Amino acid sequence: MLINKDKNSAIVVPVVGGVASRATEWRLLIALCMVAALLCGCALSRAPEHEEVVKQALPQGTSIPSTWSSAAVTSEVTNDWLRSFNDPRLDTLVAEAITHNLNLR
Repeated sequence: MLINKDKNSAIVVPVVGGVASRATEWRLLIALCMVAALLCGCALSRAPEHEEVVKQALPQGTSIPSTWSSAAVTSEVTNDWLRSFNDPRLDTLVAEAITHNLNLR
């Protein structure tokens, strides 16, 4: 196997008996296409503006207050506060997490 040393060629192509094989040409073409696809995948578009994201994410007419306000709660939070959601799947997940994670016991 010889290496093509043509000075006009920008790409070095392995040649057999002075002629590049079809399989080599196809491999080179596929490799170049893969590199081009990877480079195109890395191209980023500009990030959307905050107002644009909010406009698309929320229903029409929704207003967001500038500060959070909530009624003051004076009672303590119980250990089983997740049960207040009345969701058996959530209860199962919490029980499994406590069982299999020694740090949460």
